[in-house]
Amino acid sequence: FALYDVMYVAPSNSEHVNLPFPLPWADSPEHSFVCSVEGYTKAAEEAGFEVHTVTDRSQFAREFFEPVQTRISKLQTGTSDPMPLGILLTFGHDALSKMKNIIDLVQKGTVAPTEIIFTKR
Repeated sequence: FALYDVMYVAPSNSEHVNLPFPLPWADSPEHSFVCSVEGYTKAAEEAGFEVHTVTDRSQFAREFFEPVQTRISKLQTGTSDPMPLGILLTFGHDALSKMKNIIDLVQKGTVAPTEIIFTKR
């Protein structure tokens, strides 16, 4: 099976990093359960799966976020049209804060969108 999620980047003690909130998936730490690749693979192995491939999608995310970051800057200075309604519906009233926080975390290398393919043992 395939798993695609935002995961902590090594080191393995990264589960204790304080993330800035809000984020696209959670408004507060009580609703956020970010894990490392090691955490996911350990749980999968305990359930009878083995890792086939792990793919870090950070570069894709950075390239995707470049125009988004430009748009956010323009929105904050009032030099852009309003944010698309879809983003507001998806992320709520604090969409800009959520996007800024996740962009910053990916750029710093704290988290990475990661794809893991598992196979049944």
